[in-house]
Amino acid sequence: MFDLAVDSLATKGHLIVIGFISGYQSPTGLSPVKAGSLPAKLLKKSASVQGFFLNHYFSEYQAAMKHLLELYARGDLICEVDLGHLAPEGRFIGLDSVFRAVDYMYMGKNTGKIVVELPHSVNSKL
Repeated sequence: MFDLAVDSLATKGHLIVIGFISGYQSPTGLSPVKAGSLPAKLLKKSASVQGFFLNHYFSEYQAAMKHLLELYARGDLICEVDLGHLAPEGRFIGLDSVFRAVDYMYMGKNTGKIVVELPHSVNSKL
C-alpha cells in the first residue's frame, strides 16, 4: 500500500504515515519499499513523506480534541458508521463477514468507518 500511495501522490503532495499493519512488514521489520527509488519518486513530484507518532503530540492533543468536538457540535464534522446496510448481502455480522466488509471498503462503497458486529458469544471469547 505504501508504494501505491507514493505513486498516487499529486505534485507537491504529502503522505502522512500514521501506522501500519504488522502483517505488511518484512521479516526484518522494514517496509519492502525500494529505498533507492523513493527519493527519486518524491523529488520528481516535489512531494514528501512524513511520519506521525501520537505520543510526540500529547501536549497538543487536548486542544485538538476540543476543536474536533466543537466542529462536531456545529455540524461541520460528520461522523458516519457503516454497518453494511447497503451492502449486497446485508449487514456485516460475525467474523465470516469481515472479508465482505474489506471487499466493500476496497470497492469504495462505504460511508465512514466500517463496523463488523460480533455476536455476544464471540465477544466473550475474545
